Amino acid sequence: DQKWLAANYTRDRVDDDSHDSTTGRKESIGGDSPKSTRSSTISSPEGGGGIGGRRQSRSGSRTGGSLKGGVHAQALRSSSPLESEAFMKAILAGLAEDGDLNEESGISFYYLDTTNSPQGPFRCIDLYSWYQAGYIHEQVQVCVGDEPRTKNNPKGAPFLPFAFFLDSLNAYYAKKSVKPLKSWALNASDKFKHQSDKTRMHWEFDFNIFNYNEDELVHLSAAILESLNVPSVFNVPESNFVGFMDNVRYLMTRNCLPYHNYYHALDVMQTCFVFIESFEASSYITEMESFGLVIAAVCHDLDHPGLNNTYHVNSGTKLALRFNDASCLENMHSFLCFSILRKSGCDIFAGMDKGDKAILRKLIIGCIINTDMTYHFALKNDLNSMIVKVNGEGGVGEFMKAEKDRDILLKTLLHVADISNPCKEFNLCKRWSDAVVKEFFTQGDLERKEGLNISMGCDRNTVYQESLSLNFNDFIVSPFFLCLIDLFPKMDAVMDHMLKNREEWHDREVKRIRGVEGMGEEEKEKEIAKWAGRREGFRATFDKAMKVEEGGEGGDDSGEGEE
Repeated sequence: DQKWLAANYTRDRVDDDSHDSTTGRKESIGGDSPKSTRSSTISSPEGGGGIGGRRQSRSGSRTGGSLKGGVHAQALRSSSPLESEAFMKAILAGLAEDGDLNEESGISFYYLDTTNSPQGPFRCIDLYSWYQAGYIHEQVQVCVGDEPRTKNNPKGAPFLPFAFFLDSLNAYYAKKSVKPLKSWALNASDKFKHQSDKTRMHWEFDFNIFNYNEDELVHLSAAILESLNVPSVFNVPESNFVGFMDNVRYLMTRNCLPYHNYYHALDVMQTCFVFIESFEASSYITEMESFGLVIAAVCHDLDHPGLNNTYHVNSGTKLALRFNDASCLENMHSFLCFSILRKSGCDIFAGMDKGDKAILRKLIIGCIINTDMTYHFALKNDLNSMIVKVNGEGGVGEFMKAEKDRDILLKTLLHVADISNPCKEFNLCKRWSDAVVKEFFTQGDLERKEGLNISMGCDRNTVYQESLSLNFNDFIVSPFFLCLIDLFPKMDAVMDHMLKNREEWHDREVKRIRGVEGMGEEEKEKEIAKWAGRREGFRATFDKAMKVEEGGEGGDDSGEGEE
């Protein structure tokens, strides 16, 4: 049956059917976003997603956002509990009573996804913005109300083509639309002004991105670019920036993932900015490289489906086929980044010459590809060699001349920002850990269902958050951060967080082990002793990298930051 689905009906999508971030079998991967709970597990309605299960066709026509005759209108008139016009008046009366549709407390909207399952709740402004950006076709089925009609809830609100709402929504938002940023001169938001130390919150490594809603995050990205002098130095058209970020937001919210979402994208962007400015990576890289790095950061997970490369390769998805099993997701993220830039009104590099654009393209692709964990250890070896050079003859001056070394540093900065959660204050560290574990276990459940080998860290029956966090810190995160302290001495507070967080996870793991039923006391003590040995080894490595001698900080240059 033909279904009026978002994937089938889009206007000028960035992917244009040339990428597929789904599994090929399209399983809904649901979860709680940092902003709200958007369930993707509601039972799908019977039939083809239309009212009363009637199959829709392309024969209807739309004039000014209204359906005029054809199968669409006939199906609505014959299937709706009210006549179409009366039904719409009732809905619009509810919209009017609800007040400003931009408010978080506004009524709920749902739409049918590619599995014909309801997705939501979303605010009206979300769906309308996606329509304006060309991501939702007017015939996508939309439901207004807290209880959508499903197989298990036949009395819920019915789904209608989005076109049915457009006349009223166009008129409403013509008067009350959210204004774009008027200028780069710190108009973005009072919360992100950085004229004094007191208001430079986004310059801090422990910046809590969850204190802000999604609408405010575009202002954060604007403040970051302005703090780097990007708009003036590189002549970035503000309207293009707004269009670019609208597309990023859409691709980072539509999959409703607990971890790989819009908040993660902006968190990594902000962390890269802290490395550039607060930790003074700007001493090593150029202004243009700084610009490219933060754009790579905000785009490094575009349209992430919540399933890693291992799943795509093992499952043989279209994505793995398209990219020959090599960095499938990262290639897709890079492709989507430059697809957005090619869209009308979205090219933030429009004010730059062709040569600089080519440099930025190479930089962004290289940085995003190297967020693939398969490059982790090779990148660490490159970083070690680079730091030896910086600490040797010539120092920073020679480093600045070596494009290859700066390239290594840029890839490293995005990679460490991407895995930096264990180095944030524990409340943030734990929140991100909860989200990623939830996403991992959802993948593991799918792999079990499909008869695939369950990916590392994804089996909810054998993996524990505490030990997973300790292993991630010891083998993945700390080797990079302990190495970078030589380049960025101002990271000392970050290192303190990493150490304290590890202690917290250690204590939680010991508590978990002691509470395991069916494990003998001798076996428990043996397991606890193993982790105690790991803690001692980590502390020795940490102290050596931080040049801490017995009795306090050594303050000399005798030690090397090793793993």
